[in-house]
Amino acid sequence: MSDQRHFYRSIGEIRDNTLLLLLANQYICEEHYLVKIGNALDQNAKQLKKDIIALKDEFPGRFVSDVNTDDIVDHIIAKAQMMQKPGKDVQQKCVTGALGHELEEDIKSISQAIGRIERKVEGRDVSYTAKDSMSSLFSGVTSLGAFIGKFISISVKILVFMVVIGAGITGYLYFTMEKISDVEKEMLKRETILQSQRAALSQLEARLAQFIERKKSLEKKELDLKEKIEFMNLDVDIHKTNEEQQQITAEMENTQAEITAYQKKIEDMEKKSFLMRLYRQ
Repeated sequence: MSDQRHFYRSIGEIRDNTLLLLLANQYICEEHYLVKIGNALDQNAKQLKKDIIALKDEFPGRFVSDVNTDDIVDHIIAKAQMMQKPGKDVQQKCVTGALGHELEEDIKSISQAIGRIERKVEGRDVSYTAKDSMSSLFSGVTSLGAFIGKFISISVKILVFMVVIGAGITGYLYFTMEKISDVEKEMLKRETILQSQRAALSQLEARLAQFIERKKSLEKKELDLKEKIEFMNLDVDIHKTNEEQQQITAEMENTQAEITAYQKKIEDMEKKSFLMRLYRQ
């Protein structure tokens, strides 16, 4: 004989998934959750249909005036298959709660139909008894408990997911955050460059002084051919050295401006808290 508890198991699973849809939660209504719920509804509804057919086959003659369950179960299966390929219209029905309410009505109808089937099998009157009411009530309580368990499980998973994502974002922000030590390193590089530029400028000034001194000494006497050539070369060297001086002086001004900018940046960073620097405020 078919185990009638299969009915309760299948309907309970369908009811649990329907209760999730009744939440009309934006997470539940996302595509991957709808597909998952649709798969579960489809599987349980088809199993329920098989159980009902098997039960009717075991009791020939009891269902002369047949209890119509196929249309109701097919209606649930159609909705489940629609959820397995959810479009924007399905997601919208989920968000508004309409999808959950439609399935809730189907569950009421199939529960009443199965109740009539059970009473036919037991040879009782088809009218709804107090015992049936209590059975339905406790079945609902059991399903509600299962629903609460599932809801807590999903909530915990979402919370864990958000914590992991938050930790990942915070880690990324920390490792990409500009630190004072990084700015100090860049400023130290510029200071080293400035010292080299100053040393180069000093060498140019010393060389220029030598050229000028030699030119003055040549100007005080009669020059032979070799000295005249040297005198002309000194003019070229003095001009060239002056140009080099101007170039390195401009470079020193740029380097000093970069150092000043880094100093200002460090001062601004020191005024901000760690969290303000972490979140780029």
